Order: sequence, then C-alpha cells, then structure tokens
Amino acid sequence: MDLPDEVTMTSTPMLCDHCPSVAPSVSFIAPGESIGLIRLGETQNVVETVSPLKVLKEHSDSYSDCKPRTEMSWREPDGGGSISAFLRNGTVFQIESATPRYSTNERISVNSSPTELKRLKKKYGWLEAYVLDPSGEHDAKFRDLNYWVNRQKGIAFELAYSAKNHRRYVSKVIVFEPTTEFFPEGCIAPSQRWFEAPSYTFYDK
Repeated sequence: MDLPDEVTMTSTPMLCDHCPSVAPSVSFIAPGESIGLIRLGETQNVVETVSPLKVLKEHSDSYSDCKPRTEMSWREPDGGGSISAFLRNGTVFQIESATPRYSTNERISVNSSPTELKRLKKKYGWLEAYVLDPSGEHDAKFRDLNYWVNRQKGIAFELAYSAKNHRRYVSKVIVFEPTTEFFPEGCIAPSQRWFEAPSYTFYDK
C-alpha cells in the first residue's frame, strides 16, 4: 500500500446493550465518601487540584467548644449554588453541596422535598432530626434550619423554609465521615443551640 507518512483514522463508538454501567459522573453524591470529585480524607492540595471550580474563599476559625477547622468554598460559574469543604489537620472531614448540579443516586438534591426523603427510609435508614437555633432568616420568616441526619451512613440534609412557597425543601446535601458526630459546617457557634427533635419532623418557633 502506498500510504503517506501520517494516516488518521476515526471511528464512532459501538452501541452496547449489555455492558456494565459507566462510573458515576462528577455530579454524584456518595454518602460517607464524596461529592463529585471532592472526597473525604483528601488533603487540601489534592482538593484544589481535582475541584472543577475556582476557590471562592478560604478561611479558618475556631470556637472554644470546637476544634479548629478550615473552610474552602466554590461558587458555580452560573451562580447556581456553591460547594464547601471543611478540613481539620489538613484533611477533608465534611463536604456540603448547595447546588442542584450534585445529586445522590436516588436524585435527592437541592430543592428536593421532605416527602421524597421519607420515601427513601429503606435506603437511608432512620433519619434523626436536629434543629439549629437561631438560624432562620427574614426571607424564611425566621424559621430555623432543620437537619435530617444518618450518622451511620455519613449523610445529612439541611431543610430550609420557603415563605413564598410555604414549604420546607432541601437546601444542602452534606456528607461526612460515617459514625462520627455531625454539626453543620463542623461546629456550633456559642450563640446557637443544637438540639434533637422527633425523627422526620420539623421544629418551628
């Protein structure tokens, strides 16, 4: 065959109806493991490398009742939400998603309803309910943030109140190290209270 020095060949992928499923995409939330490409236990240098977003802010703080921690936050380019990773001793121990870009395998994400969570009792087990007081905002008629948590699996759902729609909704999906204690953002400020409520219920003052 009389061919040039360089030959380019192209091909379209074959269709396969019996192949194994592809790996989870960057939008996948894995309880007790990761949100997208950010994984629990990773170092700060690794997180900065794998994150698809530019670091928006990075700050460290601590209260007398909490261990020192560092927060790294990213905002979606289109303003559609944000991601936060919290680190202690240089490694990630908690990740929070406040954007619909990320969802669990069961399609639970920001704006999901409490009813959707209740339907997944077999998947997530019994979710403990907690209240952060005070944490409400004027737009939410000052109704405190509620959290439904499964510490064994390492997943929590922040439930805010929409005054416009008169309903609760998932405002954050949070993953943390399984079988460890959970607090929003890894710490409770001295000016706030953190207390338990009956499972699958809301506490509103």
